Amino acid sequence: MSLANLDLRTHLQLLKTLPFDSQTKWPGSDKLPDGFDPAQVLEDGKNPGLGIRALHKQGVDGRGVGIAIIDQPLLKDHIEYADRIVKYEAIDVQGVPVQMHGPPVSSIAVGKTCGVAPGASLYYFAVPMWKRENQTYCDAINKLIKLNADPNTTERVRVVSISTGMFSQQANFQRWKEALKKADQNGILFVTCAQDTIQYGMLARIPGKDPDDPAGYKSGIYGVRPGVVLVPASNRTTACHTGSDVYTYWREAGMSWAAPYLAGLAVLAYQVNPDIEPKKIVTLWQETAVQTKVGAVIQPENFVQAVRKTQVR
Repeated sequence: MSLANLDLRTHLQLLKTLPFDSQTKWPGSDKLPDGFDPAQVLEDGKNPGLGIRALHKQGVDGRGVGIAIIDQPLLKDHIEYADRIVKYEAIDVQGVPVQMHGPPVSSIAVGKTCGVAPGASLYYFAVPMWKRENQTYCDAINKLIKLNADPNTTERVRVVSISTGMFSQQANFQRWKEALKKADQNGILFVTCAQDTIQYGMLARIPGKDPDDPAGYKSGIYGVRPGVVLVPASNRTTACHTGSDVYTYWREAGMSWAAPYLAGLAVLAYQVNPDIEPKKIVTLWQETAVQTKVGAVIQPENFVQAVRKTQVR
């Protein structure tokens, strides 16, 4: 998209609602509102926020832990996550080109600059999410369980992130529930957009505020339900499907962008305490959240400290 020939000096409010990517062509700074620097906005949006990068500096980055993402066909060579992929398998999507959904969720989970757990190993299963069918998800889960049982697998999958919540409205729902139960019995934590197991809401970063301060966030696009933990989603930068070094700045984002954030936090928990129970992770998200005027904001540093305390001495 090219805005190069436009005079945008009086359109700051419009620009605050406009998503863009690193290929967007802008006019010179003399034709932009004072203080609006799209390159800086894009760069700042890569920060996962809420103290995540401080945890990375302490070595808590997900190393040694496997995470699986089940989503649409992925641009595999994006610089954000290409070196994190240890397995990529396509299920019933032969001939389907790269889609837009996979790069953002992958970069939020394991991206080297955008990600919550940039040291984790990524197992990616591409499925036809548009078919409204649960069987391919079940197939992927069964493959993951077999993979974890293989003695040659050095970094077992402990967390699965799926950025959809339509399972109950799709064919083979009973099979889906059975697959989930089997995964739970094998110690695998699932984070999806369905609210029947893990309930959470979305936050929007307030531009110009400190992304590490819980008070620097407002309610996301769908509002906030009381009593749920809130997770950053909007006003974030992610990998883009249009090129291996292209990034998109999203103004509004929903649960699809929040799920991999939570999944990445679970990966950090497993790095710190490999023996922690999946249900305990979910409980600690809520117990360690910080109350702001918006609600209970996820607090990664508090969470990791609490996980450490669960270790058997």
